[in-house]
Amino acid sequence: MLKRASLILVAGSLAIIGVQQAEGAITVISYYRLGEADTAGKSKDSAGTNDLSGSGSYSSDVAPLAAALALSSVSTGFNGTNQSLGGGAPINLVDNFGIEAWVKPQTNDASTRVIAYNGNDSANGWGIVQSGNNLQALFGNKAVFGAGPAPTGSWTHVALVRNNGTATLYLNGVPTSQTSTTAPDTPTTALAIGARPQAPQAEYFAGLIDEVRIFTFAANQFSTNDLLYYAVPAGNALDGFDPNVGGSIAAVAIQADGRIVIGGDFTTVGGVARNRIARLNVDGSLDNTFNPGADDIVLSLAVQSDGNILVGGSFRNVGGQPRSGLARLKPDGSLDGDFNPGAFIGPLSPSLFALQVQPDGKIIVAGRFTKLAGASANNIGRLNADGSSDTNFSATADPDVISVVLQPDGKIILGGDFGQVNNTARKGIARLNADGSLDNQFNPGIDGQPFDVSALAIQRDGKILLGGSFTNLGNQVRTNLGRLNPDGSVDAGFIANTDGGTVRSLVVEADGKILVGGTFTTAGQQPRQRLARFNPDGTLLPNFNPGANDIVRAVAVQADGKLIVAGDFTTLAGQTRNRIGRLHPDGTLDITFNPKIYSPGGTSLFAIVVQPDLKILAVGIFTNAAGQVRTNLARLNPDGTLDTSFSTANGTGLDLSYCAVVQTNGGIVLGGSFTSVGGTPRAGLARLLSDGTVDPNFKPGLSGRGRRAKSLALQPDGKILVGGSFSNVAGTTITNIARLFPDGSVDSTFAPGIATVQIFDPVQALAVQSDGKILVGGFFTNLDGGSVTNFGRLYANGALDSGFSPFYQDIPQNLVVQPDGKILENTFEHDLQRHNADGSLDAAFTSPNVTGAFYCFALQADGRIVVGGNFTVVASQPRNNIARLNSDGTLDYGFNPGANSTVGSLALQTDGKILIGGNFTNLSGQVRPGIGRLTSGGAALQSLNLDLSGPTLTWNRSGTMPEVQRGTFEVATEGGAYSVLGAGTRVAGGWQLTGVTLPAGQNFYIRARGITPGGQYQYGSSGLVESVRQFYLVSPPLLISAAAVVGAGNFQLNFIGVAGASYSILRSSNFTDWNVIGPATNVGSNKFQFNDRGGLPGPQQAYRVRSP
Repeated sequence: MLKRASLILVAGSLAIIGVQQAEGAITVISYYRLGEADTAGKSKDSAGTNDLSGSGSYSSDVAPLAAALALSSVSTGFNGTNQSLGGGAPINLVDNFGIEAWVKPQTNDASTRVIAYNGNDSANGWGIVQSGNNLQALFGNKAVFGAGPAPTGSWTHVALVRNNGTATLYLNGVPTSQTSTTAPDTPTTALAIGARPQAPQAEYFAGLIDEVRIFTFAANQFSTNDLLYYAVPAGNALDGFDPNVGGSIAAVAIQADGRIVIGGDFTTVGGVARNRIARLNVDGSLDNTFNPGADDIVLSLAVQSDGNILVGGSFRNVGGQPRSGLARLKPDGSLDGDFNPGAFIGPLSPSLFALQVQPDGKIIVAGRFTKLAGASANNIGRLNADGSSDTNFSATADPDVISVVLQPDGKIILGGDFGQVNNTARKGIARLNADGSLDNQFNPGIDGQPFDVSALAIQRDGKILLGGSFTNLGNQVRTNLGRLNPDGSVDAGFIANTDGGTVRSLVVEADGKILVGGTFTTAGQQPRQRLARFNPDGTLLPNFNPGANDIVRAVAVQADGKLIVAGDFTTLAGQTRNRIGRLHPDGTLDITFNPKIYSPGGTSLFAIVVQPDLKILAVGIFTNAAGQVRTNLARLNPDGTLDTSFSTANGTGLDLSYCAVVQTNGGIVLGGSFTSVGGTPRAGLARLLSDGTVDPNFKPGLSGRGRRAKSLALQPDGKILVGGSFSNVAGTTITNIARLFPDGSVDSTFAPGIATVQIFDPVQALAVQSDGKILVGGFFTNLDGGSVTNFGRLYANGALDSGFSPFYQDIPQNLVVQPDGKILENTFEHDLQRHNADGSLDAAFTSPNVTGAFYCFALQADGRIVVGGNFTVVASQPRNNIARLNSDGTLDYGFNPGANSTVGSLALQTDGKILIGGNFTNLSGQVRPGIGRLTSGGAALQSLNLDLSGPTLTWNRSGTMPEVQRGTFEVATEGGAYSVLGAGTRVAGGWQLTGVTLPAGQNFYIRARGITPGGQYQYGSSGLVESVRQFYLVSPPLLISAAAVVGAGNFQLNFIGVAGASYSILRSSNFTDWNVIGPATNVGSNKFQFNDRGGLPGPQQAYRVRSP
């Protein structure tokens, strides 16, 4: 699973924003597709080399396995008498392993029938079996556990997982039986499917088996989401997000794996029955495995760090079991039977409007109720993690509490339509201390007819955003939206009113921008239909205006920056979207991508390049894009519509261009054989400004034999590497490879030179390693004076790296450096191979056999490789021109979209979607001329974190994110320009920079940027992706009176801090165990004080002041 935190950064302590730490990472040891990869009498291990041989004559069922989410097209039938697969070597694991399969039993008689077993089932090992109407796990002769049913004639997924000493049997993704008392003995003898492994074989299975997989993982790192039962199909060209919910949505929660839980008053999702709660896959399709159901409206949701899901509302029943207003679901959607606190309000149904999970696992519950977990509770209460009442918390509100937000110091802010809190006047907003007592220093108050605070959020700087229905905040005019300083005073500089309706939802995005939803029709004095976005200073973003035709009740931000919007509407951004939609960060709707790029004489896309703003450059041979005249160059918006603001000479474009790179300043460098760009003379090299106009100051120009640039690469210092066929650049004699300064002038210190016997294209591919060395591939026999054939490496100064000795097979067409330093190479013979850092071939990578040719590839952050070209078979499996490989080169069987002609270019977006370019007209069964986009089947996850011990910045990237070859970190203060902090170094899962100096006492922004390489046929291009996060560092307090005893049993601490900040005081008697004993009081300007009247337990005490 993945954990997520959002905290204010504190000087002197560790705190982070947007943390996503990957758990659930499994390593597949053996995988038997049972039909797809098999030959006569054999079942191929698609993950390893442990193939199985057939016993008897087994057959294949060609009916699609719908229950396996279309991962399989065939399965294997066993007759129950003499058919099995065996002879595989045993896998010697006794803990932290899993084995899973899909089964369709033919009979459920009293016999024991083996599904899959690793070892000797009468003595050792482990596996899964059918025993009558039960599906069970077996540990040799030591343990049998599990229960039914094992229905005949229908598919069931069964899995055995032993994780850190505890063995669990899963049926259809749900844990059904468990034991931690018995460990299996080390497997010996063999591995078999459909019968006992040992001779004489017996206990034959009768029915169909498919998708048998064995895997391992680190202790406690398994997630149920790793099971094939939860796999999401990939490769759909209908990539728009449109779940089509049949009723109002009141709450949205995004899980750490990217799936989206929705709650409300609906009864269908995508035409399928779902009662008031459902879960969507990353692509917006319904998660068919999740269906708990509630008998009345769901009003609130919260995902715990362990993946369990809290559900609040007005229901009396969830998952067929009594639950009054509050329930907890397991990650698979089944009800947590041990959690049943119950909220009540006499004979009426309660209404739980808000749930908040504290860092210690306790749960704040808010709404309309008089009893919670058997104890009196008036509209606000707190539960322990097990659902029992927290007797150390005591608070009341009258009437309703609608919204709750937790401060980093443990204080709790309440919003609602109440007039009293803890029997003290508080109108619409109040703050509680951690124990539920009222914070008497916080009393801004709201007013209006009617009045309420329905939405709350804490900014990185500790300021408090509130939205609802009001006309006055803290005795200042504010309409429905306002901001408070941490002390409760009104932020006078933030004026972001909404009119014509109320604010019902708001969220602070990673970069500090504020997304607001509700019923309003104007925002910031501009027309905005129920949805608006503001800058951190409260000014309205002028270009964000999607609009909805009815209430927006919930907004949320995905890890990739996309925005989830939900409520009562049926149109969003002018398109039909029933109650939920997804927006790109620029506000355009996440719709199916179909721009249509073509030319009557034939279409080729040589390069697809993604910009940091997620716009898409297309370079190739075409005359029309999205219905408009565009010659060989076009830019698309993230939704696939044409960017009409980018028009090189009104569509006249350029002559032939092969490659493009995006510079950090927004410039776009093009390389090719053109003589003009948009009517402006340019010989082989040109730079466009961000609006598409030709840069008049960048004109190096190529000349000599061939006179064309085939490959471009950017160095960390901004210099531009150019490879191709030429003998002169900007009047300087340079042969086939050159380096330019960012302004286009020639770097004369770099002149390795390349000799060739070929007529054209000596340099086909360039790549820059993280250590600055330069990989060069193409048609040549000499590099920097050394005898090098086709593939070599240079030092950053252009000198030959003679220690790099690649195994010569063919001419590199594309080169990509992996995070581990290994080098992926697509060759002229159109296969794919991987080299170690010294150039030797990587024996751990199996180059897949291909009938046809690979032309391009793109690398995901999870190590998988998308390949395109002109082929029909990959790894003995049908694949039409597009496929995906696992990190070891084996085929990803779950990805098979297909294109009806050549795929010549690929690019990965930051949401994980896959851009495909070529001369096809059909992609994944959909009409897509020239360009299309596919779903990836998984979440694209990233986080930008700051650890103050260092300080250290880390840019984590995982899942289907595009891999980047270089990470650079930049910083900017509010309204200021970015300055470079430094280049990151590779760490597991991303990039890291240590020892940075950052501003304190103000909002600032960290921007991480990376180059996305490869993805083009024969030509070197690269995109540029980025992640931006807002941070706030509170200056550490300065003690001015470290100790003072005032009266009996009172210790007073005085210090200087930051005006408006809040500080916690911790106490310890041993310098190890620290306890928070309360907040400091702001006694004037930047002076703070704390009086410890706790009796000073013990002979000595230590105190610590902590910024939140």
